[in-house]
Amino acid sequence: MDMLPLLRLRPVPAIVLKRGKMRIDGKVVLITGASEGIGAACAASFRKRGARLSLMARSAEKLRTAGGPDALITAGDLTVPEIRQTAVAATLDRFGTIDILINNAGTGLYDPAWRAPLADARDLFELNFFAPLALTQLVAQHMRARSSGVIVNVSSVAGRVTLNGPDSLTAVFTPAALLSPPLTASTSAADLLARQTFRDRSWSTSE
Repeated sequence: MDMLPLLRLRPVPAIVLKRGKMRIDGKVVLITGASEGIGAACAASFRKRGARLSLMARSAEKLRTAGGPDALITAGDLTVPEIRQTAVAATLDRFGTIDILINNAGTGLYDPAWRAPLADARDLFELNFFAPLALTQLVAQHMRARSSGVIVNVSSVAGRVTLNGPDSLTAVFTPAALLSPPLTASTSAADLLARQTFRDRSWSTSE
């Protein structure tokens, strides 16, 4: 049997501006899927560095644990437009700005594509692709007006290489879509910096 070559991943570069590293202290960071896993780790790291947090996930209790007493909490289903709109509006109302958006919420569907229920596949795309796209559109309007901001899409290496054999085939589609050039390309007119981070959600699910 032919063996696939090992995937070599380069370290994700630090987010930088034109004149050195970005200062995190005092920045407003909106993180989805922040109740556990990668999202909670991001919240803890940004909080430690002095960022002001706006966190989204289904569990208000877990969000409070992840973000601490000063974090703005929006508990609800990210695929519901009103929840996204409420989170963005509440963040702007409290903090006056959104400096960094981290689209982290996501889940997996590990059935082969030929037998995966279409309803489940549609739900997968709603959470993993259309929800971050819609949230990006909401936040980008504000960032474009300020000519400043950073949007980070957290996805899976499955968007670049198939993992776990054919049983994970369906899970490849949404990472590939999220990491496509149209969604991750920089918006030079607004001086936005789009950065991709690659994570494997085979072992980490954040909703």
